[in-house]
Amino acid sequence: MRPKTPPPSPPPAAPVAPAPTLPDLDLELRPPANLRPSSLPNAAPELHASTPGWQPAPHVVIGAPDPYGTAKADALQAGLDMGVAAYRKWYENRQRELEQTQRKQLQPEIERIRTEHPELGVLIIVRKQTAGDTEGKLPPRFVTLRVAFGRSALEAERRLGAIATQGGPIQKQDFEAGREWIPPLEPEDAPVPAPPFPPVALATFKSSTPNLTEVSLALHPFGFDDVRTTPLDVPTGFTPRFYVLSLPSTIRVFGGGEFVEGALDQDAHGDVPVAQLDVYVPGNDVAAALYPADSATADLFATAPPTTNWQRLDARNFGLVRWADPEELTLLRTNDVWELLGR
Repeated sequence: MRPKTPPPSPPPAAPVAPAPTLPDLDLELRPPANLRPSSLPNAAPELHASTPGWQPAPHVVIGAPDPYGTAKADALQAGLDMGVAAYRKWYENRQRELEQTQRKQLQPEIERIRTEHPELGVLIIVRKQTAGDTEGKLPPRFVTLRVAFGRSALEAERRLGAIATQGGPIQKQDFEAGREWIPPLEPEDAPVPAPPFPPVALATFKSSTPNLTEVSLALHPFGFDDVRTTPLDVPTGFTPRFYVLSLPSTIRVFGGGEFVEGALDQDAHGDVPVAQLDVYVPGNDVAAALYPADSATADLFATAPPTTNWQRLDARNFGLVRWADPEELTLLRTNDVWELLGR
């Protein structure tokens, strides 16, 4: 065998020319020294602290209220308020419709009785109920109409019977929301029954537009409490005549299945005996107990609410009593009052 001949060596590579070096470039771009921002096309004018309307750039505060979120919340609340207002309006109209519907249902029977007994008038009392725990956002709910007949509003009210306040939470109790007296077609004078307490004076009102004090009878605290004042609509040319009643030192009130006796806080305003109202409040109000002296005044008094819970008081005919600030009264006579009563 012949020895193998090694392959020939490759020719040497041509030398590589070195890469050309680039000069150092200044990459920081600088505008010409004579170029101002205001000289650029469509450029906003420069603002300085001395420029009118200049304000510093707003700073972002971490955790600050989001103005957009607040606006959304305000818009949501406004929408809710509008919805509540719309529902309240619907609810109020609905209660009015319920009352009008019952009036229409009662009207034929009322007209029949008035036709058959023209000497009788009609007393209509509206009963309503607070609309639950709505914090006053809804008007009271209509409950029913109470109707009674009599020769006078006084007589009709006596025929209503006891309308005791229903039990349950105070916000769900029903109450008298208004009353209307329809006079008889052929009026007859009806005698006024004896008052619950002895009278001390005959009186009238100083003004032709007097105010009565609505009073409530309570057990806790014991005694009388003022609710509000109510204007009395006295017919033009009519002079009401009523008795100012004396007040007992103790009264008996039915509560808890039995009569409870307690002291009545009272005082005197000149010649007028008065009951202390809100005795636990400094500078509390007072009111005098008034009782109609004739049937016309009794009819006038019947247009105003009686004492709340008067049925619980152990005193006859107390439902005919109304209350007023003694400053509203003018005494006509203080002697021989029982003679005026014919007793």
